[in-house]
Amino acid sequence: ISAIEVLGKRSVEPLMKIVFWLSLVFSIGFGMISGMKSEILLPLLYLVLVYGITHGRIPRVAYLLILLPVLIYPFADAYRNNLNSGFRSQSNTLDGVGAALEKSFDDIISSGDSVAGQGFNNTTSRLSALTDLHNIIGLTDPSVLNGDEKIWLAPLYSLVPRVLWKDKPVLNKGQRLSVALGRPDTTSSAVTIFGDLYSIYGTLGVVVGLFLYGVCLQRYMNWIGKKAMSERRLFCYLSMLLMLNCLGSDIVAFVANAVQLGVFFVLMSYAIYGNSIFSSRVSNHSSAACVS
Repeated sequence: ISAIEVLGKRSVEPLMKIVFWLSLVFSIGFGMISGMKSEILLPLLYLVLVYGITHGRIPRVAYLLILLPVLIYPFADAYRNNLNSGFRSQSNTLDGVGAALEKSFDDIISSGDSVAGQGFNNTTSRLSALTDLHNIIGLTDPSVLNGDEKIWLAPLYSLVPRVLWKDKPVLNKGQRLSVALGRPDTTSSAVTIFGDLYSIYGTLGVVVGLFLYGVCLQRYMNWIGKKAMSERRLFCYLSMLLMLNCLGSDIVAFVANAVQLGVFFVLMSYAIYGNSIFSSRVSNHSSAACVS
């Protein structure tokens, strides 16, 4: 919200700028002390999206974001290992967090490996979905992952509370995959949309399913249009955009989550901005972004 005000509407109000910078620093800081890489990258990615949509161009400095995972992954992995090795009990104090961060940097430097090389390998490994798909294909019978959930009922799973739907299925296909792979039932493995399509419908299902997914996603991307966008519309668009590009979950969970978040963000947008008629415009640029 503050990014739309500061970057989109170019607000000069001191209070809004303070809120913007505090929210950015705290978001990234939370990602660092929690060891969650996405919490570090997503705020910066949202800034690029807001700027690109409202100004009609993407600044060149934004392309440095491509290099950030290469630097972040070695640190995040070292930090998470230190938390699991005993620092977690100290992570509720500033001294404990500081000690864990210092130890993580020392581990990276003393490892003797190239930080860039290690980061590049970790990044490509995490972004590659081939391993996840191989896990599904490697199962003797991929259909063992299928439960009682139905794709056509997916929108209702997120809207009807369990107290009113006693037999509502538990959407835990990631946990089922972990068990099928011989991992503890307390873990969850990435099923991925294409892996789930393969387990249910086979190879043809992957082709047809991903084609339909691409068509729907392109329709959503075209929602920006070539006319000025209201604050409320931009808020809803950005809130859902990254979630709709996440392919790590199974189909039913993906659709259920999309419906739940969609309803939530639409209601929140009306609470914040009111009716779209009274929501001011933040951009007069074409949706086609270019490099500044």
